[in-house]
Amino acid sequence: MGTMHMQTDAIENLIAEQLVGHTLKQVEQALIIRTLVDVEGNRTRAATVLGISVRCLRDKIRLFRELGLVVPEPVDPNAATSSKDE
Repeated sequence: MGTMHMQTDAIENLIAEQLVGHTLKQVEQALIIRTLVDVEGNRTRAATVLGISVRCLRDKIRLFRELGLVVPEPVDPNAATSSKDE
């Protein structure tokens, strides 16, 4: 067995240890929301990263909101980020 394969197995085991004890629903919600944060709310990029359709992601987001979860909104790249000096 190669070193790279052993490293991959070790990483997968660490991830699995963190997930044990959580429901699949909890893991799915956390993964989707974290991915949306990482892609600044971009639904198309999030769906691509997650390997699901944009429609599926949109349906899940709607369900999350119905459950009262906060879902990141897309970041407007044209929004002003500078502060006013007075």
